[in-house]
Amino acid sequence: MKIVKNWDFLSWSDATLVNLEADAANWLPEMDDVTQMPKRYKNVGTVDAKSFLRANGVIIAETDGILFPALTAGNLSLRLNMSDDGIQLGSTNLEVTIKELKADQRLTIVLKSANATDKRGISSITNMTGKVGDETYKTGDDGENTYELIVTADGDVKFKYNKGVILKHITVSEEVVMHKVAYIYDSSYAGYVLEEDPVHAALIDAYEVTDIDVKSLDGSTIDELLDYDLVFSSEAVGGTHAYGLKLETIVNKVPMLNLKSFYYTSGRWGWATGQNPDKGTNTMVVLEAYRDHAIFEGVTIAEDGTCIIFTNSDTGNNQVQAYKDPGTIIANDVVLAKDGTNTYNTIHEHGSVNKYMLIPFASNLIRGIDANAIKLLLNAADYLIATKEVYVKPSEPVIAPVISAVTNGNAKTVTITTDTKDATIYYTLNGTIPTIESMEYTGPFDILKPCTVKAFAVKEGMLDSEIVSEDIENENYIARNKTLLWANFKDQPEEWGVTGDIFAAGKSGEKTIAGFLIGSKGQRVHLQTTGVSEVMGGSYGPATEEDMGASSYAMSFLAGSASGYMITPSAVSGPFDIAIWWCMAKSASYTEKLTISVKTVDAEEWTELETISTKSYKSIRKQIVSYEGTDPVLVKVASASGNGSNNNAMIFDVKLLGEGEDAMEQVITPVIEKEDNAGAETIAISCETEEATIYYTLDGTDPTVESSIYVEPFDVKSSCKVKAIAMKEGMSDSEIAELDIAIATSVISEVISKVVVSRSYFTASGVKLEIPVKGLNIVRTVFEDGTIEMSKEIVK
Repeated sequence: MKIVKNWDFLSWSDATLVNLEADAANWLPEMDDVTQMPKRYKNVGTVDAKSFLRANGVIIAETDGILFPALTAGNLSLRLNMSDDGIQLGSTNLEVTIKELKADQRLTIVLKSANATDKRGISSITNMTGKVGDETYKTGDDGENTYELIVTADGDVKFKYNKGVILKHITVSEEVVMHKVAYIYDSSYAGYVLEEDPVHAALIDAYEVTDIDVKSLDGSTIDELLDYDLVFSSEAVGGTHAYGLKLETIVNKVPMLNLKSFYYTSGRWGWATGQNPDKGTNTMVVLEAYRDHAIFEGVTIAEDGTCIIFTNSDTGNNQVQAYKDPGTIIANDVVLAKDGTNTYNTIHEHGSVNKYMLIPFASNLIRGIDANAIKLLLNAADYLIATKEVYVKPSEPVIAPVISAVTNGNAKTVTITTDTKDATIYYTLNGTIPTIESMEYTGPFDILKPCTVKAFAVKEGMLDSEIVSEDIENENYIARNKTLLWANFKDQPEEWGVTGDIFAAGKSGEKTIAGFLIGSKGQRVHLQTTGVSEVMGGSYGPATEEDMGASSYAMSFLAGSASGYMITPSAVSGPFDIAIWWCMAKSASYTEKLTISVKTVDAEEWTELETISTKSYKSIRKQIVSYEGTDPVLVKVASASGNGSNNNAMIFDVKLLGEGEDAMEQVITPVIEKEDNAGAETIAISCETEEATIYYTLDGTDPTVESSIYVEPFDVKSSCKVKAIAMKEGMSDSEIAELDIAIATSVISEVISKVVVSRSYFTASGVKLEIPVKGLNIVRTVFEDGTIEMSKEIVK
């Protein structure tokens, strides 16, 4: 049994004695004839049965929580130095109340008759069970009487005594329930040794602990944790470990205390951004509003809220962890504490039943944890365990949403519905899988640009719906692929002519480079010649095929607590898209943000279009923000990351794209040349565009891809008109060149057949072949009369 409350009326604190002596108006001392010391204090006036006993205006600590009956003067005495000390209660059949006990707690009351020969004791009880009444009474000479009672229901309990008695002790105890705790760790985690973890040792002393080494586990058995009273997830598990990632799926299904904030990172739990405060941060700051929270009971907190987590500061290591930029899931959670610099969030709780709580700090330094922090963690464990409710796994799914679209002027109005009442729908417009971090559907919305809408619906107590998808077409939409303005930080719109720092950290100002206004309010702005890889997903390569197109120079917003920005050289008429190729390059733990704003030339204030973010580490993403207005506006791209010394947003290209397409570069017009050759003309055709293919005709018709492909010079012996065109993929066709060939002595002989002298084969690009190959072959036939014929032959 565990004692949870104990009143001992045989000893009195010095503070109580001082207050009794100072309160002559309410307490009358009775002096010992020999020692001349008070042997007891009697009440002067009638006891207030609705208030706790007080002396000198202060609740008497030894009786706090007990209401005594309305005894008249002299009928309640505090016996200090007598043969039978305790609290003497006079009169008959009066009631004592003990406040706020819990069902099934055990109450032990020790008292003694105040009369040597008269049998006395507890006559009746309220909200308790146990043996009381005549059979339990004893005289003073019989000695003390001990009552063992059990509380029936949560609330106050009461007992009556038949005649005057002396209360000796009242003790409240309860059965010790060894709550089951699952301790999650990875034995291969760098610097962590389970046997040297004082937190783990403290848990073993308090609970029935099962150690779960997740080193080789993949999370497929995660639901087994639902049987525990608490899941204690140590920091000693990698942030991308499959088991750690699966822990999110049981949040609020079982109480959980988590010590690792870096699960929160995008691509993991996606709740926020895990953050390391300055190295050597060994404290947290408890917010004033929550210093009386149950988890801080008995925890030492300084006047300014400082709570020691690690006994000593280690300036070479990260100690306390934290998080920032909370997403939708935890945006409204109560934050109880911040890191020691009072910058980032540390402790927060989530949910109302089977509560989740984060108290983050590094496990590899756990040997140096302060006893104060261990007390905090044990308090938190008790607090969370008290919220345990058996989780019943839902079996019925939410009905899948239906996506529909109707034409609305130049736009399409999209509506998403589900037949499950009170379900919440989340959706995306870029083809990505929606989550509860995605946009929440609140009503029909308009789209201009064709896109893929994906949606699913959720409701508490039900399984999530399946994800549905619908391609939304808009025949009225004009694609925006025409470059209106381009900054690639090298030669667009003109040579930038600078690399290195534009502004050093801590410096402020504005500079005009290549027409763009570059500014800083203390942030380091840097121009660098970073190469771009063509390898998908490679370092400084495109993250996906849709992210291709970045150039090889980048402007970086680096260290600094304020903001750097760039503004376009001139106002551009809308509508247009602002396409930005960029990535973050500090570490995968951080989130970079850019705020895109517009304003007319004469306007004083900028209008924010959108703040975009990326956690794509050294992997270039292309993101698009749209301006749907028609007024000419300037565009501002500003750093909004707020990562301080950890900023590193690399912008490779910024393009303003208007309606239409960029004009394609045209292949250079071929040049046709002739040379006399013994009654014939040798025709040569050339094109200055490398790798262009030349097609020609001799009958005056315009050449096409179906015409003869020019491979090498050839002879003609009769008058004709040579026409040629050059083509190359990714470029527009050349103009058609033409040349009239006149041969005065040309004689046309009618022959039944021609004798072939030789026949050669070439590829479409002009490479000579030994023999024909499968597919298209260009055939050059030389006849006995000297004529040459070019033809196509397809070999199957």
